[in-house]
Amino acid sequence: MRTVHGLRLRRSRAYSMAAAFVAVVTATAVAGCGASSDETSGSGEQTTLVFAGFGGAIADAEAEAFFKPFEKETGIKVNYTNAPDWGQYTAAIQAGDTKWDVLAIDAQADDLEKYFEKLDCTIISCNQILDYSNVTDYSTIVYTYAAALCYNRAGLNGKEPTSWADFFDLKKFPGKRVIQNTSGNRINLLVGAMMATGATPETVTPFDLNRAFAELDKVKGSMMVTDGQPATTQAVLGGEGVMGTCQDSQVAAVDPDLKTMGMMWNGHVAGGAAIQIAKGSKNVAAAQKLIAYMTSAEHNAELSYHLVAAPSNKTVLDKANPKWSNWYATGMTDVQSIQYPWPYVRQNGTKIQDAFTAWIAG
Repeated sequence: MRTVHGLRLRRSRAYSMAAAFVAVVTATAVAGCGASSDETSGSGEQTTLVFAGFGGAIADAEAEAFFKPFEKETGIKVNYTNAPDWGQYTAAIQAGDTKWDVLAIDAQADDLEKYFEKLDCTIISCNQILDYSNVTDYSTIVYTYAAALCYNRAGLNGKEPTSWADFFDLKKFPGKRVIQNTSGNRINLLVGAMMATGATPETVTPFDLNRAFAELDKVKGSMMVTDGQPATTQAVLGGEGVMGTCQDSQVAAVDPDLKTMGMMWNGHVAGGAAIQIAKGSKNVAAAQKLIAYMTSAEHNAELSYHLVAAPSNKTVLDKANPKWSNWYATGMTDVQSIQYPWPYVRQNGTKIQDAFTAWIAG
């Protein structure tokens, strides 16, 4: 039975200031002290943040739940772009070419101070956020999610996979596997490979890469590679592939009743969607405000009314949209769950990325 904190939920839509009022206060402050504000640049132009996220249904939902009302309240505009891979991001930071202000990215390094600005907990309610292992001085989470084996019902002729071993069994379940070659999903696939070879949630890490890639080799001749979660979901939905690894929110956005697709929750990877401020951002103060807004008790649960996304703010878990209660990873008490292994990935991410890239190319 799946329950979610005895959910009895209500919706909150409180916006505290009009943009015009902020603009008046800003103009007064600038005139009084000669300094630029968060809402306008030094030239008097509107401040614009570049937010790099996962795209697809998540981008649309975050715009409605957060970015549009945030701009209305503060006057700070948010432009959305797809998040870079970790290698692309670190190369840009090292070159001093910071294109982003706020990112949703899975960090693959332990020395986070080199890559992100420190979060200001006098602005952000850091102590209200769920205790996930990717919540640090430089990173927090906006919502929680589950990544699981997804499949096309017609493509499997009515048969349903029941474990990760089925993903790698082409004889029992013939058809193309959709392999999403992105930082976070490489980890999900390796978790699946380890589970398929007998690992338990407690022994999944450290990865035995030889063992994991030997399992992945079983489907290498029958795979299609995608570069993001929206493409993966669409490939399985459309039947181009019969199985893949999908994030709950993306599937629910296109097939909420699971008529075309199915989700195999046993052994799912439970995660918290990380958010950070890019090192070298020219709009750090405005970025702090955006993160504070997205994770606040006042606004955090609003995302669940646009997307399958359980709140990250532990004070509003009971305000999440009850429509999705059976989808929330936090409520899946009857199946095996593995929390995304952030500490391990931060220490070993580059090695894993290089090994996975070589496997794809080989």
